[in-house]
Amino acid sequence: KKFRRKGIGEKLVKEAERVARYEWGYDDMFLYVEQRNTAAVRLYQKLGYRRLWVDKDARTLLPTTKGRLEDAPTKIVCMRKRLNLGFIGRLLPF
Repeated sequence: KKFRRKGIGEKLVKEAERVARYEWGYDDMFLYVEQRNTAAVRLYQKLGYRRLWVDKDARTLLPTTKGRLEDAPTKIVCMRKRLNLGFIGRLLPF
């Protein structure tokens, strides 16, 4: 928890975008995040990512108090950012 809210996640995402665009030549960046991870969803939205769809039937593994993993329902959000557009272009819905 001591590493939260230090800007590390934002720097990592921006570096991944830089590599994807300038080193690999991609125009779009996609990511998946659990809907309940509201801090991450807000960060990605702040960085220009838009929701594409939500998988309401997704499953995840959660740790139990006994140290085991338990299968549990979750909701996964797919988000996309267009890397080859300027600020105005990222506001467009397509």
